Amino acid sequence: MTGDESTGTLLEQREELTRAERVLGPDHPHTLACRDRLASSYYDAGRFEEALPLYERLVADRERTLGPGAFDTALARNQLAVTHEALGNLDEAVSLLEQVVLAIVQIYPADGPSALRTMGNLAVAYRRAGRPVDSADLLEQMVTAQAHKLGPDHPDTLESRHELARAYADADRLADAVGQYERLIADRARLLGADHPDTVEARAELIPALEDTGRAAEAVEQHRQILASLVRTAGSEHPDTLTARNALAVSLDDAEHFEEAGLLYEHNLATAERVLDPGDPELIVFRRNVAVTYNALGRFDESAPLLEQVLAGRERLFGPDHPDTLESRCELAQSHDGGGRRGEALTEYARILADCERALGPDHRLTRRLAANLTDPPAAWRNPAPLTVHRLWLVSLSAIMIERSQCTTHASLYPYSWLNRAGARDVLADSWDVASEQDLLETLKWLADGGHRMSLAEDLGHPPLAWDVARYVNNVRYGFAAGFLDEATAWRLLHGIAAQTVRFYPSWAAFADDFLAGRARWIEGLRGTPDETWPTSHRRTVEAARRLLDPANSRSPWNAVAWSAIEHPDRPGPPVV
Repeated sequence: MTGDESTGTLLEQREELTRAERVLGPDHPHTLACRDRLASSYYDAGRFEEALPLYERLVADRERTLGPGAFDTALARNQLAVTHEALGNLDEAVSLLEQVVLAIVQIYPADGPSALRTMGNLAVAYRRAGRPVDSADLLEQMVTAQAHKLGPDHPDTLESRHELARAYADADRLADAVGQYERLIADRARLLGADHPDTVEARAELIPALEDTGRAAEAVEQHRQILASLVRTAGSEHPDTLTARNALAVSLDDAEHFEEAGLLYEHNLATAERVLDPGDPELIVFRRNVAVTYNALGRFDESAPLLEQVLAGRERLFGPDHPDTLESRCELAQSHDGGGRRGEALTEYARILADCERALGPDHRLTRRLAANLTDPPAAWRNPAPLTVHRLWLVSLSAIMIERSQCTTHASLYPYSWLNRAGARDVLADSWDVASEQDLLETLKWLADGGHRMSLAEDLGHPPLAWDVARYVNNVRYGFAAGFLDEATAWRLLHGIAAQTVRFYPSWAAFADDFLAGRARWIEGLRGTPDETWPTSHRRTVEAARRLLDPANSRSPWNAVAWSAIEHPDRPGPPVV
């Protein structure tokens, strides 16, 4: 129905209601039917505020003429509840639906279709009103009743099971939610097909529960299934398929499959630029994902032009003072920073901070991070000088941890490719509960004196010194970036662990093997604890070590400086990326 037709119909219905009230009286059945019809038309037209008083009047009239327990009164109250729900008045909707359920079960069997349908409406309202536990309790009863009465494969049973999975997820019963979603997906794939929209929708809702329970690989597989379904049903270039491919790339990124994610981002952007309108907002999202990936990989010459396009698009869509626009300016400055244009980047960081303080206020996340980053940037960041052989050897003790990360560098004491004091503080706080210089020094002393290696020695037959040394060096580097250590103190601390380390191992390969052995045993010790899913992927850590040991890898600092170099006189070091 067009807008003109809808307006015409509503005018006719209002006139009909006015005539009925004048000629037949307000309580005549025809008058009540006219009021119901007009309210429904307002509702269907999305004009809920105008539907609401008509339904309120209808409920009052039917209570007065038919009684509060009559079926038609319950129907009117149900529609009033749905209207409140559409307006966001969730508590009112729940209260009304509870009354409807009580009335319906007095009229019909509790396991009959009318009662179950009404209970379903109440269960959904409970969940939307922030009462997922009540929703789940009611839905569990409904699913049992529907499976017995209608069968487990009936569409109504399947829909209630879907709502139950949602309620479990909202109630943080994640294991129950995952199980319910997995069974639902299997049944819908069997009954409707793997590519049916209902099957795909359930897969999409399962993914957050998998991610929240640390099952990143399974979340990636669900994204793959969704993408495959959309390619088959909509084609590889449909906008929904582009969105699904981007979501898969994000999931791969989160699961630390950075290389595959990057290739997928690039493929998706190339397709989108060919098939979407140049002004489509999705292009901004896809370009930014590629650009941020390039930044993380140190491909700054390629990231900068894309980030300029992203910034122009966000300024056009949101204006210059929107948080997303300011974030894009920051990402472009990081690209310049990482590409060696540090003076230019520092000036731009300061300008962005001033604009964030004005537009977002001092407490906004972006404002706080920029302010932290610009607090006394170290000289090693401002004017980076090539490391001597000894200093390169020292920082390379943390090379595995740097190699498996993004936005980092092997080439300096400062571990990041760009100014990132706030990021360094986040890493130390999240990984080590370090929030001050004193916290850091205590952590470093613990690692130097024994760390985890002594508790792992019995299982491995020796203490895996490399496991603690690499983390010691990494913490010194991040402590320097965080502003907890000055440069002289950082180098002194690193030199302090050199002698025992070089004597303990004959080569970088032996150091890497012991690091990996210690880490693997440490991860085994976390199984069954709340921290089980916390560590970075061991697969990625093994891959990082393999890349560093590859003789053909010109970017590896281990190929640039020999293991024994620390025992010989220092000299200027080779260039390292």
